[in-house]
Amino acid sequence: MKILALIAEFTSSFGDGIHEREIIRRLCYTDNVTVVTLFRGNSDVDRFGFRLYFFPFLRPAIFFDIFWGFFVGIVLVMLSLIKGKIFDAIYVRDISFAVGLNILKKFHKIPTVLKTVMFYSDEYFLKRKGILYTLLSKIVCLVERTAVLNSDKIIVPSFLFKAELTKRYAVDPDAVSVLSVGVDTKAFSPDKVIVNESGNYNIGYIGSLRGGNDVETLLQSISLLQGKIPKIHLILATNDDPRVLEKMMQEYGIGSIVSIKSIPHKEVPTLLSIVDVVVIPRRSITCTELVMPLKLLEAGAAKKPVVISETKVISATLRDGENVLLCDAEDAEDLAAKLVLLYNDTGYRAKLANGLYTSCKSYDWQIIIKKLRAELCSLAFTRHKVCRKA
Repeated sequence: MKILALIAEFTSSFGDGIHEREIIRRLCYTDNVTVVTLFRGNSDVDRFGFRLYFFPFLRPAIFFDIFWGFFVGIVLVMLSLIKGKIFDAIYVRDISFAVGLNILKKFHKIPTVLKTVMFYSDEYFLKRKGILYTLLSKIVCLVERTAVLNSDKIIVPSFLFKAELTKRYAVDPDAVSVLSVGVDTKAFSPDKVIVNESGNYNIGYIGSLRGGNDVETLLQSISLLQGKIPKIHLILATNDDPRVLEKMMQEYGIGSIVSIKSIPHKEVPTLLSIVDVVVIPRRSITCTELVMPLKLLEAGAAKKPVVISETKVISATLRDGENVLLCDAEDAEDLAAKLVLLYNDTGYRAKLANGLYTSCKSYDWQIIIKKLRAELCSLAFTRHKVCRKA
């Protein structure tokens, strides 16, 4: 099968880019894949065995994404007129990329699978107020609606997300499939553990400092534990600019017990091996309430106990006290109390780690890719245009 994949942040070091690279790399085992992305990052993606084309621009805003979607659509129309059907299906990672493609679909006649993990109309203008932002939010909402209702298939990360999407845009539920993030369980195998011989109680955070990630609450909780837990140490791994973190660390007086690391994703298993507890603090916004974070599955595959902010998707998927330990969102005192609990009870830590490790087996990439490929193959033979419910 010949697949065209349009993924704006394909080469980024953030979770989205990592996730999509894993998908494409595994699709290449069975299919002919061509990837188009919007900017050249630092990732070593050229060795994966697929064709990769860059637009020579930095990642633009959503309205420019729409333009590039139209541009790719026009190119496909021209190639279709010259060579006939050149792809069996298009896999589109971003709503803004999909708008132009879907509007031009009646000319290039290639079915599209739209994968979305957020509602842009919610996330782009978070905490921004005023007439201008209200107007822009309405426009982005229209963009979302156009992209969704003109796709042949939609892939979303959870059943909660599916329920919200079908309700918000009156989409046919049969046209929406649920496909969670995946994890390479072999790469994160606990058999590759490096023993923590430092004597520290290592708290690990891995991920971005942006969006729904609540690093400020984490730093506050560490400041509350300073002096209460001997040798507590926070390891923060992020590829974002650390200057904001350094300012907060000075404010809370915890600079001596916090390490900031910038590492490629392939070194995350090694970092996790020296961590005693993984913390995933999240703000309560639409994305965090409906999407399971990749870092949760990676910690589980490495057999590490996880403390994570309570959100709808976590509560619906996992069990508090059995395979994760939930804390209240944006509550530093509650997070600190949960870290004390795990510090004092190594048996409880082991119970949580084993429970999450067992749960993560169902999210292995082998299972996820089979589901995605089944969706793409079905479209290559049967068109199912997304439409409003009757």
